This record gives sequence, C-alpha cells and structure tokens, in this order.
Amino acid sequence: RQRKSYAKRIGQKFSVSESQIEQDLYRILEELEKDRKTPEETADAVPAMTEEENQEALRSLKNPHLVQEIIQDLSKIGCVGEEQNKLLGYLVTISRKLHEPLSLTIVSQSGAGKSNLADVLESILPKEDVIRLSRITPQALYYMDKDALKRKVLIIEEKEGSNSADYSIRVLQSKKSLKLAVALKDPQTGKMKTVIFEVEGPVVVIETTTRTDINPENGSRVFIAYMDESEEQTKRIHLFQRQQKTIAGRQAKIESETLIRKHQNIQRLLKEVAIDIPYVHKIHFPTKWMRTRRDYQKFLNLIEAVTFLHQTQRQIKTLSDGLEYIEATSQDYKIAYSLACEIFGDCLSELMKPEREFYELIKEMLQEKELLSFQRRMIREYSKLPDHVIRRYLETLVQMEYLLILEGKNGIRFEYKLSPEPQTKEVLQGLTTPEELEEALRSATKVEDPTKLQCRTSVPCLPAGRDLASGGTLRQPCGNLAARLNGSDHTT
Repeated sequence: RQRKSYAKRIGQKFSVSESQIEQDLYRILEELEKDRKTPEETADAVPAMTEEENQEALRSLKNPHLVQEIIQDLSKIGCVGEEQNKLLGYLVTISRKLHEPLSLTIVSQSGAGKSNLADVLESILPKEDVIRLSRITPQALYYMDKDALKRKVLIIEEKEGSNSADYSIRVLQSKKSLKLAVALKDPQTGKMKTVIFEVEGPVVVIETTTRTDINPENGSRVFIAYMDESEEQTKRIHLFQRQQKTIAGRQAKIESETLIRKHQNIQRLLKEVAIDIPYVHKIHFPTKWMRTRRDYQKFLNLIEAVTFLHQTQRQIKTLSDGLEYIEATSQDYKIAYSLACEIFGDCLSELMKPEREFYELIKEMLQEKELLSFQRRMIREYSKLPDHVIRRYLETLVQMEYLLILEGKNGIRFEYKLSPEPQTKEVLQGLTTPEELEEALRSATKVEDPTKLQCRTSVPCLPAGRDLASGGTLRQPCGNLAARLNGSDHTT
C-alpha cells in the first residue's frame, strides 16, 4: 500500500505512468535482495584459518596439559592469578556448543578485577559467537532475531544493567527459548491480531556484579565465582601492571594478540558431539538442600564441558544408529570436582563467601585485640574495606543473627558483639571425591567369573541374573565406600 501511494505521487510529479514507477521499484527491490546477506552467507563470512593456524590450534587441543596451557595463556593475555575462575570461565564459554550450556556470575568489590576477567573471556571468543551488552530493557530480548542468541555467549557488563530483564534471562536459561505474544494491528485489514515473537537458544550468560545478595532464582541457574580480594592477589596485579610499562611488556602485548587468535581458533575447531558419562551412576551428590536438584545437573553439565574441551584426546565411538559420541574419563571428573566443590559449598552456606570471610575477619580482630565488642570504625581501620561495604556486610550479619547490636540509635554509635557460637558454614556432605570414584571404578571392574561379558567399555557389567530391563542396577561400590558417601563423616 505504501509503494502504491509513493508510485502515484512520483508519477504525478514527473508525469510518468504509475505502472512504470512500480516496475522500477520492483527492479530496485530485486537488486537489494541480491545484496542482502543471508544467515548462510554470514556464517561463511567467518575468517578462514590458515593451515598453520589450524595446526597450532590442533596441537593445543591435543596437549595432555591443555588445562595448564589455558591458565598460562589467559595470564599472559591479561588476567593474573584467579586460576580456578579462569578455567571455569573458559569451560562456561565453550559450553555454548552443548545441549545444556552453563552460565556464570562473577562477584567482587569494585576494582577487584571482575570486569577484566569478563574482558579476557570475551577476547578469546570468536567474534561471531559473542554479544556484549551494557544494559537490557525488560522486553529487549524478545524482539531480537530468532537465531541472534543461539549458541552465543551473552556478556552483560554489570548485573544492575539487566535487573529489569531478569525474568526473560531466567526463562532463556531454563527453557532455551523465549516466546512473546503481542497484539498488533494488521496494516492490510486494520484489525488487531496476535503476533508471536520467538527467540531460540541455548545461550551462555556471563554477568558481573558487586552485590552479594544475588536473587536466589538467578543464583540457582548459574555458577557464582568470587574473585580473589587478598593482598597477595593485589601484589600480583601490581607486578603485572608494572611489567606492562616496559619494553618486555610491549612484546608480551604482541604475544597476547597471537594467543587470543589461537584460542579463538581452538574454539572454532571444537565440534558438537554427544558425550557419555559412563560412571554417572557412581556420582553421589548432596540431597539435604532443595536447590541441589539444579546444582547436580549443573555439576554433570560441567563434567560434560571438561570432556568436550578434550574431545580431540578422546576416542570417537559410534552407536548402531550412527550417533558419534565420546566418553568422559575419571580425570575429567577430577577437574570438574576441583572447580565445583568450593562453589557448591559457598552456595549452600547461609552466608555468601565475602560475608563469611568478613565474619572471620571480625573474629580475628577481636581475638587479636582481646575485645568483646567493636564499633564500625574499628573494623574499618583493621580491614581497610570501604565503609559502604562494611555497612552492607554488618547489616547481613545482624539479620542472620551472627552479630548482636549492643547499642546504637539517636546519635549513639553502633556497637556490636558476636552471637554465641553461630554456624559459619554448612558442611557439604555426599559429594563423591575423585579418590572415591576411582575406588568405585576399580571395585566395579573386578570380574569374579572370566566367562562374564562386559556390557560396554568402561561400564561395569550387571550382576549375574539381573538386567536393567527387569529393574536391576549397575554394580554398586563396596559397602564401606557407600557408608562413607552417606555417612556424617564424609566431607569435602
């Protein structure tokens, strides 16, 4: 209708027939359609690797010490220390190619390096696989192109910039898609009709924040990583900053650009493949907390991400229907365990890690100075923390009854003392350690009768006379191990 109106006005102005104007407009549209890039053409626009770059990335993927290489390279790129967080962040980014990707929230005080870690993770991602946003309005994600977020990493600079879009982000993480129904007027008929906008996932979400009071609905869907705020880490950062101002530092900057390209190519070489965890029935996880229903799934997904990273070092197996897959090893479990056990312990504790460390600092100060009570100024001078951070931590500790207020109102300074014997951290029970998994696998692979056939490689056979179809189970670990896994003395 708009084209017809435009053609009529042009025809009247230049004394040209309306049909001729329309034909010219159609010719212009045809040319524009030829020039418009389709999704397939955009995908082909990914910069091609040279043979040398391909071999370099492949050598790294086949390196038996790939994890150590990743940590060292990220240090050279610009993130010193933070070994656990760097590796976790790397695994989170590559999980975008898995069916159930991971997400990450980085927490620290202002200036502690959370944005730097996010910047480094962004730099090693292929440009076509990352989207960085400063702020998201409530409906913004719903109106993106259908495949705009599919298999991408969405980095949000500050959590405060996405608070209004929390709901859509949560749904996208859980359901792997967004659907929005909107009533719009049909331009042809003028009648109202319902139009559905759909955005497909899955997508990896990485956010940074200074707040420790993370919404539980969001926190249960992501890994929460706390930055190292110790004085030793500050010294490491200062040393790196000094080195950057030297000639050697300038040369290291050039080397870092080469490393960035290498890791971008490494991530391009990782191909989607099915992953089997043959020892999954041996993995016990805490069941005391309701949120572990999600945490267990995140832990299994983390094991998959570790296996996915080492795919070139794993034998590719094929099922009868042609599906190719690789199997997770006990070493993959060891890496995932080392990353996750502390994170889950922090999440299941009453206090978040920064508040718990602040509480331990208070106890240390009182013991050192032989005090029974303290004021905010004392802990500020002792800890060197900003006043606004101390106020927030104290408020939380008082609400959780870890501290008692002796006095403080109407101009009188607040004075605090420790609550009698509070519990500072829950003990994480029931998570299988790598040593216990190894013991369980050794126990399961002992064959009493040489004539028994194994049902598959790396998976223990069923006891005689039983099968899965009849309700049987895979052979369980020895009784002593099972007792330790379920007993009160089993801790991480």
